[in-house]
Amino acid sequence: MSETLQTADVVISDAELLDQTEIAVRAAGAALRERFGEVVRYESREELMGALAANDDTALDILRPRLTVLRPNARWVEDELDGGALPPGEWWVVDPAEGNVNHLHALPEWAVTATLVRENRPVLTVVHLPLSGETYTALAGAGA
Repeated sequence: MSETLQTADVVISDAELLDQTEIAVRAAGAALRERFGEVVRYESREELMGALAANDDTALDILRPRLTVLRPNARWVEDELDGGALPPGEWWVVDPAEGNVNHLHALPEWAVTATLVRENRPVLTVVHLPLSGETYTALAGAGA
């Protein structure tokens, strides 16, 4: 079921929201693609964790402000490993660097993802694979 919601005095349909989310996810993917390259041998776990966090931060620095403008009252799932039902309302469930370790090892299997969940039901999702340029989207009630 697609809805039309009002955001900051601007009415936007879920279909329009999907389009804008795709633009944000693609922009984050482009930033990560610029960081993609040679395999680096990390000397410690701390260095590896720092590199993983740097990728996440690069993508989130693009995604968070853009998605927040689209849905200012939506909250964010901060830990991608959290499970279970979410509290009422809208939530962004984002993996800024899905397959982050693959990215760091110069393997092509990584992506940027964003899903909007409303009242514990996914409304829309975008999965973008920056190296191939492929993007997959789905909208509740409209298919994938």
